[in-house]
Amino acid sequence: MTSSRLRVLLPVFLLLMFTFVLALQPISAQEEGVNLRWSIEGINDLPSLDPAKASDSQGFTVIGLLYGGLVRLDGDLNVIPDLAESWVVADDGLTYTFTLRDDSQFSDGSPVTADDVVWSLTHALDPNTGGWTGSFYLSNIVGANDVAEGNAMDLAGAVAVDDKTVELTISQPSAYFLSQLTFGSAKVVSKAQAEADPTGWENSPVTSGPFQVQEWNHGQNIILVP
Repeated sequence: MTSSRLRVLLPVFLLLMFTFVLALQPISAQEEGVNLRWSIEGINDLPSLDPAKASDSQGFTVIGLLYGGLVRLDGDLNVIPDLAESWVVADDGLTYTFTLRDDSQFSDGSPVTADDVVWSLTHALDPNTGGWTGSFYLSNIVGANDVAEGNAMDLAGAVAVDDKTVELTISQPSAYFLSQLTFGSAKVVSKAQAEADPTGWENSPVTSGPFQVQEWNHGQNIILVP
């Protein structure tokens, strides 16, 4: 990505990041065992519960409650662990090695694995997915442009070292790469469910975050439960 393009896109990224953090503030309701209900009458219905397709504040809010990522932002915009318990950055600033938490799991009880992470990132970049955030926020990962342009099926810079270890390699050092991994394009979905039900999973997903879908009445409301 050229320096001129970075100067144009960075303010947009920072604005969206701030909006995203504000949208996630209701997450504390989980601690009280409170169910969350969004009325979406008079507002555009959510087109999908696929995190790679989220594109507005309403979508970011719901997706942020349903799915976890390797990392997330706290209320002060600090990057903190989420599904990953830790990460190590190579001396050259290009390779990030994440270790997933042993207790990271989906709402159906199955473990979150490195394969799920790699699949989710690749899916977000796949032009057939129909989202735009992947090619924006994940473009620094090696091979991202090849996937986004339909020239590759595998994301070269994302490797599942083992079930609990993910290695991401970026094309140039970036001070905000970890922050980019907090957006919907890097949220982790169940590879097994998506491959078993390619068209239906995004309407009734197995989730990796603190909430899951209890009921979704399109055009009316969506109810999330811990």
